[in-house]
Amino acid sequence: MKNLSIAIGIFLISTSFSIFADEVGNQNFVMDPKAAPVFVSKGGTRYWPCSGMVSNQLIDIIYDEMSVITNSEGIAPPQKSLCYWKRGVFNFSGNSIQTYTVQFYVDQNSFYSCTTLDNCQEIRAADFKAVNNQIVRQYMITSAPRRLTRFACVSMKGEVINLKSGC
Repeated sequence: MKNLSIAIGIFLISTSFSIFADEVGNQNFVMDPKAAPVFVSKGGTRYWPCSGMVSNQLIDIIYDEMSVITNSEGIAPPQKSLCYWKRGVFNFSGNSIQTYTVQFYVDQNSFYSCTTLDNCQEIRAADFKAVNNQIVRQYMITSAPRRLTRFACVSMKGEVINLKSGC
């Protein structure tokens, strides 16, 4: 019951937040949000609802591309209403890299499990990376129950760079 209460609380906070926050303007996404995150994981990753942090057009593009990938793999598609903008830090060999991700979830339980329990069974993520001095979207689609991990790399212009691996 406690888990359900937390999940409902997170949902209500994120729903009300997305109605009032709009920092994205005419950008693709917000690099440094002014609004407080609706959730911070144990590892320090901060989450905001996509609405207001990522342009509606980019949300639609990412959702559509993820849906094509998940449908081709026969796994649960992302839920458009469960879209979160994540900022985190990737630490590797003493270096820290700021990460920017649009993450969809397949259902509310998936969101709760991933953010609160650090147990992500179903990942539908698009990371933004710099490759050859241009920003690209790297998709990572995973389904732990199916032992599936799929990557794809697409330019911001929609050009497919690689459908079989990351960027």
